Amino acid sequence: MPIAWVHTLPATFEGRARMMVQNAMAAAAAAHAAGAHLHDIRQGLRSFTTSIYQAPGRLNLFDLDGVKVLIDYAHNAAGLETLGDFVERLTTDTPNGGRPGAGVVEPNLRVAVVATAGDRRDEDMRQLGRVAARYFDDVDHPRGPRTRGGASRARPPP
Repeated sequence: MPIAWVHTLPATFEGRARMMVQNAMAAAAAAHAAGAHLHDIRQGLRSFTTSIYQAPGRLNLFDLDGVKVLIDYAHNAAGLETLGDFVERLTTDTPNGGRPGAGVVEPNLRVAVVATAGDRRDEDMRQLGRVAARYFDDVDHPRGPRTRGGASRARPPP
């Protein structure tokens, strides 16, 4: 049974945020299994946004002095890959017959600041760097002393 058109769900950014389409489907299924009425499921999906108020740190897109800023806690390489895919779609996708090459946001530079928890394996951190390099024009890693496994290391990732 149809629940809603993807473009009517604000959290999906007109379907560009594929991970949010998947999340909406899972949320709808869970709510249905719990006995929620279809009306309530639709209303929940149509009213949920990725604002800093409803989902802090999760796909928060806002304007800061004329610069579009996206904040998301993509905690592993797979999460960063879905975020990179969203950034690609946000800046280059043409849903609903838009002009070729025109996305919602027309970037002149895609910059990422990538950080992760200190308990991640070195290989996990390198994989984050490889994924970020595929999607962003400039990738920055916060510099400075780090404590990892009891030893302070201030070297940049490879």
